Amino acid sequence: MEIIIKCFVALIWSVVGLIVWIPISIRVMLVHIFNVSKITIMEEDLPKEKYLNLLVETGSLYINGFKNIFRKGDDGIIEKPKKERNQNLWLDVLWALLFWGSIILPFVVNRLM
Repeated sequence: MEIIIKCFVALIWSVVGLIVWIPISIRVMLVHIFNVSKITIMEEDLPKEKYLNLLVETGSLYINGFKNIFRKGDDGIIEKPKKERNQNLWLDVLWALLFWGSIILPFVVNRLM
């Protein structure tokens, strides 16, 4: 019974996680491109650890969701502090809504007119 629940949750995560992960990935890539451009123009060194960690965390976000779903109960989930996690969650969800809204809304408005 537990595996059926985990598969159902994984099915939900495969859709919802992807809907949230795509805009977050695009935002992080745009920030990275902007920072690389800025550093190139200013002729400064790129603080690799800061930006590479952000890229790695974002890239593994979707896959880690599946890992956490199928993780055994005694392994536990490594989490950030609650205040930081909640703030980032709401900002990421807001960004995802704005991202998808800016893509879908013009089609809806166009259909109504």
